[in-house]
Amino acid sequence: MRFLFAVLWSLPLCDPAATCQTRAASALAGATHSDSAPVSSSPTLAVTAVNIPANSLAWDPVYQKIYLSLPSADGANGNAIQVMDPVTGVLSANIFAGSEPDLLAVSSTSQYLYVGLDGSSSVQRLTLPNLATDIKIELGSGSNDGAYFASDLQASPTSDGTVAVVRSVTGESPAEEGGVVIYDNGAARSNALCGFIQIGCVGNTGGFLFDSIQWNSDASVMFAANNEDTGFDFYTIPVTASGFGKVTDYGGLAGGFGSAIHFDRVTKYVYDDNGAIIDPVAGAKVGVFDASGLMTPDGSLGTAFFLGQSFEAYGSGTYTVTSFNMQRLTPIATVTISNVIGSPTHLIRWGSNGLAFTTTNSVIGTQGSAVYILSGSFVSPPSGAMPAIAASGVAPVGSSSNIVQPGEWVSIYGSNLASSSVSWNGNFPTSLGGSSVTVDGKAAYLSYVSPAQINLQVPNDTTTGPVPVVVTNSSGSATSTVTLAPFAPSLPLLDSKHVAAIIFRSNGSGAYGGGAYDIVGPTGTSLGYPTVAAKAGDSVALFALGLGPTNPSVSAGQPFSSSAPTTNPVTLLVNGVSVTLAFAGLSGAGLYQLNFTVPAGLGSGDTPLWVFVGGMLTPSGAVISLQ
Repeated sequence: MRFLFAVLWSLPLCDPAATCQTRAASALAGATHSDSAPVSSSPTLAVTAVNIPANSLAWDPVYQKIYLSLPSADGANGNAIQVMDPVTGVLSANIFAGSEPDLLAVSSTSQYLYVGLDGSSSVQRLTLPNLATDIKIELGSGSNDGAYFASDLQASPTSDGTVAVVRSVTGESPAEEGGVVIYDNGAARSNALCGFIQIGCVGNTGGFLFDSIQWNSDASVMFAANNEDTGFDFYTIPVTASGFGKVTDYGGLAGGFGSAIHFDRVTKYVYDDNGAIIDPVAGAKVGVFDASGLMTPDGSLGTAFFLGQSFEAYGSGTYTVTSFNMQRLTPIATVTISNVIGSPTHLIRWGSNGLAFTTTNSVIGTQGSAVYILSGSFVSPPSGAMPAIAASGVAPVGSSSNIVQPGEWVSIYGSNLASSSVSWNGNFPTSLGGSSVTVDGKAAYLSYVSPAQINLQVPNDTTTGPVPVVVTNSSGSATSTVTLAPFAPSLPLLDSKHVAAIIFRSNGSGAYGGGAYDIVGPTGTSLGYPTVAAKAGDSVALFALGLGPTNPSVSAGQPFSSSAPTTNPVTLLVNGVSVTLAFAGLSGAGLYQLNFTVPAGLGSGDTPLWVFVGGMLTPSGAVISLQ
């Protein structure tokens, strides 16, 4: 998680001795967030056509580039990945990828680009940003109908090394014969989803069609849709360490032939290209946009975008892009794009105010293919859109718990929470960027606001139990609830499971802080930056939230750069073993630190751990990397 990485990178170190010396919390504003764009009362959309045939495209939010997959038909530049700057339209590196590159997926922290190679029945992984050749995933072949190709390709939202692939064959109907397989650094998880004519897979017995797939936010569930027969099924499937669990099938819920699905991490809904809006938890359709074609949702803007063609324009090169308010399901604006070459195939969002799409030869209408780059105030939050808080959208930073304590750092997720992205300057404001938040009627202290996320410190309060959380800005207000408690222990994570911790390096050999410390994690760069597994004898500081009152008491809404031990005993359990703590207490505003020396005998690899205080345990699933 980039939030905690920013904290560990920039904060002064706490002395590893029993008495904690000093630690500021000024980097709490450095949270991961979605881009935003200013609202315009007269939306504009600039269109740039790049005359280069491309099978597909993907946006890299870290390196701010669009990657294009170029087929062999591109001649000397074909069978390659082309890098494009969408702001300038400039084409830069052209790197050979393999035979007939098609679908693309950027990994969770932009460590890798996954490329479906239709001509060699494989997925090639390239490292970013240099596009160096990495591992190749062989997709195999069916027993009857030849080699598989990746008909859908989705990188895990929590692990750079993990990708899910839908395996299909050419020239057959249905084409999805190879099912869905999850690969971890090239190794297939054993429990796959059976393809249409397969049998014997865990969780399903064949006959299903998993044509379009999407991960949920924490990679614990896979969503899929059948777009090849009139069943138009929508599926939810739990994801496990060994692959997939049992399939739940909601017949008739998905859109139609060729319709893809899209999961929005803000609204937590699934959207399809025919306009349907699906609540995957309830397994029910909750709305329909009056549009179809290619679509992409952006909950951070509160807007869904559709690229389509009217009946009157069918067969011509005239297409329309329509933006819809995701709350009201009403259209906001429509822009007409003329002289489009070919038929649109893939539509993506990029940057703060951009869309892009590829085209291919049309059966009816214009011939040729190109890439179209769109940008402008058209791609912006709808004017006057009401703020909305996502379901279970109030939780400690880096956690999913709905229990918080006064003074704890909390994130609110939703849409239209603010008009733009603004960070504090360390002064604990109660209003930031035109947005404010109250918890139990008391003003919260804001460190960061954006359309999709607000970070805040919970104000002092003696109330316990459910209390209202209200976000207010110039467009209105949104209300949710959270449970206040004296203790709300939580372990912020670097990704979906690795705790935020550092190893002190007294000899100056650390990778961070001028040699003062290393970040704990699997040894290497699998998290997207250097980490080291802790070993016996290492002096470690583990970071936590919500460990209860301290002595001296530290009030919310004020800077703190000293040490304040917890008044209640704190127990650290690693692999079921109680580990002696040299210090447990606040080392910055709202940020707790647990200092300990790693004892022998705790095991190796990713090892489970919990923190226990005030009768409450931290949520399960957190691990610390040991060697």
